[in-house]
Amino acid sequence: MICALPSFQVRNMEQNDVKPNTRTYNSILMGFCKKLELDKAEALLERMLQTGEDQGPSVTSFNIILRACGIMDDPLRALRVFSKMVKTQISPNVGTVFHLVHAFGRVNFPFIRGTDDSQKELARRLQAIEGYMARFNLTHNFQTFNTVLAAFCTEGMADTVIRRLELAEGRVGGDGLPILTTLTFNTAINACNQAQQWDVSKDILTRMHYLGLKPNRETYNIFMNGCAEQRKVNDAFSYMNKIQEGGLKPDIITYNTLIKVCCYAGDADTAVSLLRDIEKSGLSFCDVTYVTILHCAVQKERIDIIEFLVEHMHQRNVKPTISICEHVVTAYLNCHQIEDAAEALRVLGVRMLPEGIKAENQSEDVLKRIFLEDGVQADLTTLQLLKDAMVKQGAVSESLLASRLSGLGNASMGEWNADESWWAKRLRSQYINL
Repeated sequence: MICALPSFQVRNMEQNDVKPNTRTYNSILMGFCKKLELDKAEALLERMLQTGEDQGPSVTSFNIILRACGIMDDPLRALRVFSKMVKTQISPNVGTVFHLVHAFGRVNFPFIRGTDDSQKELARRLQAIEGYMARFNLTHNFQTFNTVLAAFCTEGMADTVIRRLELAEGRVGGDGLPILTTLTFNTAINACNQAQQWDVSKDILTRMHYLGLKPNRETYNIFMNGCAEQRKVNDAFSYMNKIQEGGLKPDIITYNTLIKVCCYAGDADTAVSLLRDIEKSGLSFCDVTYVTILHCAVQKERIDIIEFLVEHMHQRNVKPTISICEHVVTAYLNCHQIEDAAEALRVLGVRMLPEGIKAENQSEDVLKRIFLEDGVQADLTTLQLLKDAMVKQGAVSESLLASRLSGLGNASMGEWNADESWWAKRLRSQYINL
């Protein structure tokens, strides 16, 4: 079925006897794909195929949709679109190859480890794509090569990644640039880490140095992440030193990874001490930093660290999440501190709300009704508002969930305030100057 012209601009062009051309339609395709309206994009492509001539599709037309198929993890649609491209005998370019690998290179996604069947299927798909490249005398550049390596990496095929790496040494792509880059080696090292081939990843780093490629911050971040699985805290700190000695600046991912290593090794105190280093570096804290340490503290039943982190977050305006609430409440319940658990959930539930937020386009008074009205009747009158808010994910919904679970709805506005909570006051007085 031919779609109607999808834009009033195109209709205006036709009314003035100005025919839209391929570039016009490509712009519309990009708009559809940006909004992930792939049915409309495919229908417009069909119209272009039937119209032909200067309104027919180009390689760019197909690349636009193939890229969106990769983003949406829709290989069936990608195959359908690609078949039309082959049928029309439109020659591909390197961009086509890149999008094909991205669309067909995730067989076992979103599972972490591939199976024998999924690995064989991936090898078959990539062999077909590279055979197609050979027909048109296309060669990999560093981007397409890295995408292929990443596909093998996702399936846990470390041995294949290493073989590909060896074969690519000294080769240049169709653009005349070397195929192997630091990013390529990072991909290979990450593949070895996922396969727990730690010694091989170090050999790859040695080979990287031999070829004159310098490791970057991401290289060391990947190695540090491998140290977490091995519980090697000293090795992780040595990689941190290499980052600094190489004139590179650690980012929040570096620190979060180092914290992860410490926590995996059960050293929550060292993980907490790294918060000071983050602050000295001028980096912004994020909830991931706290979640990692909280998880370790819960396992160690370290209420002191739990409370320190909660107040540390509050003083630095880092809003809690449902995951943080869960860890804090779990820690108290494990230690049979029921009142602390309930009060912590009340306070954190309110703190989750963004400043000046309005739930579902309602006024802040509605929020107060949902949070603070008394009694069973209030619950009944605000139940629909609560359901409506919970339909959409986000800070408001999570905050409502936490507060309702804590029983906040049974507290009146006059007798309860998050800042005046006895639990919040205790933490504030305990950690005055963090």
